[in-house]
Amino acid sequence: MRLAKLPQTVISYDNFNFLDRVRDQVLGSSKPVMRNLTTAILVYHPEIPATGLQQSMLQTSHELRLSDFVESPGLGRGRRDDKQITRHVIADAIRKL
Repeated sequence: MRLAKLPQTVISYDNFNFLDRVRDQVLGSSKPVMRNLTTAILVYHPEIPATGLQQSMLQTSHELRLSDFVESPGLGRGRRDDKQITRHVIADAIRKL
């Protein structure tokens, strides 16, 4: 919990909904069930200012591309998929703890 309170920590989350078909084994019928899920990741990065991120730091004039993240320091060179990026972020956080 202490890590979440540090100003160099960023919490990112995403909500998503999907239709799940639940199958009744006795009746053999299915009924749709709407599932609502939230995923989150907590990332600590020592290069974030000690005052934390501020709205005034947002630069909307600079367009970000996927390559800006994929080729960023710490992820190495070359194309990586989402699972590899997530594994790196988790492993890096564990290493720092």
